Amino acid sequence: FRANFVRENIMRVDISQPIYTGGRLSNAYGAQAATEEANRLELERAQQALTLRVYETFYAALMNDQGIRVSEEGVQIAERHLDLAKVRFDAGSAARLDVLRAEVELANARTKLIRARSAAAVSYQALRTVLSLPQSEPLQLSGTLDQVPALPAAPALEGALVARADIRALGEQREAAQRMVSLANAELKPTVAFSGNFQYQEDGINTLLNSNNRSYQFGLSVSVPLFNAPAVAAKRGAASARWKQAEHGDRKSTRLNSSHVSESRMPSSA
Repeated sequence: FRANFVRENIMRVDISQPIYTGGRLSNAYGAQAATEEANRLELERAQQALTLRVYETFYAALMNDQGIRVSEEGVQIAERHLDLAKVRFDAGSAARLDVLRAEVELANARTKLIRARSAAAVSYQALRTVLSLPQSEPLQLSGTLDQVPALPAAPALEGALVARADIRALGEQREAAQRMVSLANAELKPTVAFSGNFQYQEDGINTLLNSNNRSYQFGLSVSVPLFNAPAVAAKRGAASARWKQAEHGDRKSTRLNSSHVSESRMPSSA
């Protein structure tokens, strides 16, 4: 049991404004911004890859439809050859071997037709999967394979390769890794900040905001890291490894781009 206990109501506001952080804030912001841009470019590249996949599956289904028509024509031709061979055999102008050969050709043509229909069904299912459609969704393709698009010129290819989203994402990843290295190095530097607080303290709620019950404190706070060297070395090593990985990926993409551009120029020079 306590008598004469004190009840205190406190309202306090703390303020802290960094003045010097050794590059922590700028490098952290730059790393996050570069990572965000790299993720956006990777999303753009994924959308481009999905568009390419849709084109590939569409034209594969269209080609398989064309294959069905060709196989049906082959079956019709084989049936006419068989009928003609039977007529000749009945007339005595052809041997039984010709009839058997025509029957074998008809059976082969029907086998090709079955394979073409199976390939078309598989390609239709692949197209539904890419388009995220139900497997029972009816599809009606409209298009032709007669139109052959012309290849773009070498300067257009070179510009398209440089503007690829995944290649630009590698540059952003390298920038983020460089920022992380600078951020790790900044962990060894001191920080200076302006700090302060403003406080009201009173027993009663109705007199809490009285001017005679307030107090404040302002000043500069300096923080000097003394034992961060092992942690900073580990962070710097990890960031350097990511930077080297991004650098190697960028060099690899540059070599691939140069080889693709040289290959695209060969037909035009010939």
